[in-house]
Amino acid sequence: MHSLRITQAGNEELTLSNDEQRVPWKVEVKWSTSGRLSLRFGIEYAGWNVEHAVTAARFHRLLSTGCAITLRDYVTGQLFFETPEAVADSSEVSEGWEEVLRALVKIQTATGTAFTVPDRDIVAEEVMEILETAEKTETGRVSGPLRGSGSLDLHGDPQNALDTFESESSYSLRLTGTDHATVLGMDIDLGEVEHIITGARLSTAEAERLREQVAETPGEQDYRVTFEFAEPARFTSRYSRWPMRS
Repeated sequence: MHSLRITQAGNEELTLSNDEQRVPWKVEVKWSTSGRLSLRFGIEYAGWNVEHAVTAARFHRLLSTGCAITLRDYVTGQLFFETPEAVADSSEVSEGWEEVLRALVKIQTATGTAFTVPDRDIVAEEVMEILETAEKTETGRVSGPLRGSGSLDLHGDPQNALDTFESESSYSLRLTGTDHATVLGMDIDLGEVEHIITGARLSTAEAERLREQVAETPGEQDYRVTFEFAEPARFTSRYSRWPMRS
C-alpha cells in the first residue's frame, strides 16, 4: 500500500495512514518502539461510484469474517508487517447494503447512468425502487400479486365493461405505455412497457355507478373504471428495451 504516509511521529510511536489516498478504504497503522503494531481499517462510501463501493463492501465483509493481513510496499514489495493469526474487523457489512450496491451497479451498467453513494442514509422506499429497477433492467419483467384498487381512464362504451361484469367473475387487462423510475434522485427512462393484469373485479357499487352513467349518457365516451384487486389477482410487466430472461 504505497500511499501510506507518516501522519504522526514521536519518540516511541509512529503513525501511518492513507487518509489522502482517493480510495474508499482507509487504513491507519501504529508502530511503537516496543515492537507493538496495531491496524485500524474503515470504509468511507459516500461520494464514491457504486462500482468502487461494492468492491470495498466485499473487501470489508471478508475482513469482518476474520483474515490474516500482510502489509507491503506496492512498488518495492518490502514487507512492513504480517499478522501471525487471523484478525477480525469489529464492524460488519450487512448483506442488505451489499445487495443495494450490487443492484445500483446493475442499473448503472444497463442504463449508462452513473451513481455515487450519497452522504446520507438510503431510506426503505428508495431501496425498494432500486431493487425493482435493477430487476426490470436485468430481466425485462417484473410480476407479483395485486392488492387494493386502481382506476383506469378508458374510451368507448361503458356498457361493454358492464357486459363483461355480468358474464365474467373477473377481468384480464392489457395496458401499454412508458415507464420511468427515480433512483437516488436520477430519472431513469425504462421505455415501453406492457402490463398484463389478471383477476381484476368490479365492485357492485362501481357496476351500479356505471349503469347510471350509461343511462344518462349512452354510447362511446371517456370514462373511468375503478377495479378491485384481491387474491388471486396478479400483474406482469414486460419491458421491450431490456432482455427477457426467466
